[in-house]
Amino acid sequence: MKKAVIESGIVTNIIEADENFAPEGMTLVPATAATQMRGRWDGDVFLPPPAEPIARQRRRMEVRLDQFRIALAEAGRLIAVESVVMADPRAAITWEYGGAIHRNSPLVAVATTAMTPAQMDTIFRAAMRVET
Repeated sequence: MKKAVIESGIVTNIIEADENFAPEGMTLVPATAATQMRGRWDGDVFLPPPAEPIARQRRRMEVRLDQFRIALAEAGRLIAVESVVMADPRAAITWEYGGAIHRNSPLVAVATTAMTPAQMDTIFRAAMRVET
C-alpha cells in the first residue's frame, strides 16, 4: 500500500509499505489520489502544494526558437514580436541565429514589450508543448 511520509505537515515522500509498517518517529499516512509531493497533510485530508512563485517558474522556462515562433504564430503575436525584436540589434541577432532561449533572457525582455508579462508566460507554456 502507498503511504505518505509526513514531516511538519508536509508530504516529503510517498512510499510503498506494508500496512503494518510504522517506524518509530516517522509519521505515515495512507496515500490517496490527492496525495502529492510537497503537498500538505492537515490531519484529515491532503492539500495540494502551494503554487510555485512565478519568478521561480520563469527561471525554468526554456524553449527552442522554433517552438517560440510557432507558439507566437498560433497566438497571433509573431508579426508584432518580430517587429519589436528586429528594432534591437542584439535581440535581432539572437532571433536569427540563437538556438534556445530562456523566459528571463534579454530577447524575451525585448519581445515582452509587445505584450504583457502574463501573456508572455502563456506563450512560453504553449511553446514548451510544441513538438516539431
